[in-house]
Amino acid sequence: MIFRGPRASVPTETTIHYKAPDLYEHTYDSSSYLMIRSSDSQQGYISEGIFATTGSNTFTGNQIISGNLEVTGTTILKNGFIYQTKEITTEVYSASFNYQYYGVTYTGGICTITLPDTVSPQDDGKFLSIADETGSISYGNRGIRVQGSNGQLINGHDNILMKIDQMSLTFLFRNNSWKTI
Repeated sequence: MIFRGPRASVPTETTIHYKAPDLYEHTYDSSSYLMIRSSDSQQGYISEGIFATTGSNTFTGNQIISGNLEVTGTTILKNGFIYQTKEITTEVYSASFNYQYYGVTYTGGICTITLPDTVSPQDDGKFLSIADETGSISYGNRGIRVQGSNGQLINGHDNILMKIDQMSLTFLFRNNSWKTI
């Protein structure tokens, strides 16, 4: 059910049961927002397609957010993040933002990884980490070369060559270039 515009077409203080009537009760109030309250302390409002919440809220179970989540104030994650990981076993690989951690196990020479081609201001702040998982990139003609896409630089350079065993670097995209952090 989608509501658009001030007060949409729903009268003030209308209660709507949506999807799970035993869990969620939606009340459209006079402040032009769709209020959301549930039996497990989840509450907030939707305005212009954006869900917002104030005060202390507890969200349990799986919460799926499509789009951006903006948090003001302190956020406590009791169980932390789970990053998506990918093993790289080939000489050449093009990274994407589908994974946040890339573990390199290729030992046949230099492994060249191209960072994602980022062209949108929305990509600012995205990151990924690349690590040597073999502990042997310092031997012979081995290493991990990381390069930007389409002329994007890394700390002002075309590429970075990783040659220290167990080395890892995190790459952050900002202002149309990559930074190591």
